Amino acid sequence: MQFDHWVNEFSVGHPQLDGQHIALFDLCKRAASCLDSHVNTDAELCDILEHLISYTTTHFADEERLLQSCNYPHFSKHRAEHVEYRMKLMELLLDAGNGKVDKHAIFDNLSHWWAKHILSADKDYAAYVCGTGN
Repeated sequence: MQFDHWVNEFSVGHPQLDGQHIALFDLCKRAASCLDSHVNTDAELCDILEHLISYTTTHFADEERLLQSCNYPHFSKHRAEHVEYRMKLMELLLDAGNGKVDKHAIFDNLSHWWAKHILSADKDYAAYVCGTGN
């Protein structure tokens, strides 16, 4: 997964969630850029990971509230994916804070999350949050 620029195919069709996904995409893009650079410090990467954890906390709460309100049938599974992702981000941040920066693992985590969760699981709820689901 390359974090070049946001494209409309990433949209779930809900303005608030799309706006939050754009912000998350930008954070992932910053992290990818930091991982590619030889000038950026581990402290900068830790800062980006902290921002990702903070922002995902807000985004996941908003998304989960919306999914519950539209009776999304796969809510429990979706929420479990959120919990797993936040735990992994916190683990990566803890490792980085202890001087164990695994750039490959961080990039793999971010790109896997984007490709498997946002472009797949989040797209699955689009019909429900846009009022066309069953």
